[in-house]
Amino acid sequence: MKKLKVMMMVLLMTMLAVSVAVVPASAATQSKEITFDEGIKVIIPNYLETKVVQVDFEENSFDVTTLVVELPQKNANGEYPIFEIRSTNKKANFVSSYPGIFGEGQLGSLEEAKFVDGKVLYNPKFAIKGELKDIAAGKVFLMNFGVYDAEGNTVLDAEGLNIMFVEKGTAATTKGETKPSKEEPKATASTTADPTASKVIVDGKDVAFEAYQIGDSNYFKLRDLAKVVNGTGKQFEVKWDGEKNAITLTGGQSYTADGSELKVSANPTQQIATYTTAKVYVNGKEVAFEAFQINNNNYFKLRDIGKALDFGVAWDEAAKSIGINTAVGYTE
Repeated sequence: MKKLKVMMMVLLMTMLAVSVAVVPASAATQSKEITFDEGIKVIIPNYLETKVVQVDFEENSFDVTTLVVELPQKNANGEYPIFEIRSTNKKANFVSSYPGIFGEGQLGSLEEAKFVDGKVLYNPKFAIKGELKDIAAGKVFLMNFGVYDAEGNTVLDAEGLNIMFVEKGTAATTKGETKPSKEEPKATASTTADPTASKVIVDGKDVAFEAYQIGDSNYFKLRDLAKVVNGTGKQFEVKWDGEKNAITLTGGQSYTADGSELKVSANPTQQIATYTTAKVYVNGKEVAFEAFQINNNNYFKLRDIGKALDFGVAWDEAAKSIGINTAVGYTE
């Protein structure tokens, strides 16, 4: 019954142009928030712009307000992490969606994805051969979804979520549409981050971190690392300059805590991670790191920070644990 209802909503959307209210998030994240009723909002990490595009359906043309985003990367399960749904509504239990292409019908599904700590990753599987990029050019996708309570009753029908995917560095064009300017949009690609399962031992003591694994590397929040090594010979200060979009790390200085350190979710789940656009300075010199933003926090590869600030980082295969040692310097 829920599937039929969502499919009827998709059919209706093929006949109407629906506007979407887009609220900008911080420039550093390059993400956009779309706020719906009932305490539900969507976070799109790889947003480029909003534009009106012209699409055809049954010999008619329609102007459709569309969000243009960079093409997401497919994860190991064959899913495409497109955005995150967040809810402050206690009744919200799960999300179902049957995305399709405007004028062409259903193309994939996301069925009964449960909220965990008020969040759900919108990562549908598409019934296509090959990759999403092979069919995405010039198409408007309907990403409407339903939010339901534990008994399956509707909490919210989220409509008007029209998305066009483009590969990085290319322009999104459709019939009857004016091409965007040649200036390349400043945006970040996204990937998925899984909670780190390994124990972390700092100077011989177990410490709980909310860390993530991306690829084969573990990524930690800078402020968490600064907190745990504070008071040792490897302590460092962390400062953020919002106007310059810059992070400064200064070795040898005591860390000034802000209260956000070492907070761990009850049930950490897979997250969308976007490449950090902020500049990073270590002891006054700009350093290029591969870093990610996850839930508005910057996460850095542990070994990169260990090398930059010269503290020991080790992996214990037998114990499946990560070691941080401030009594020694960094070694490869």
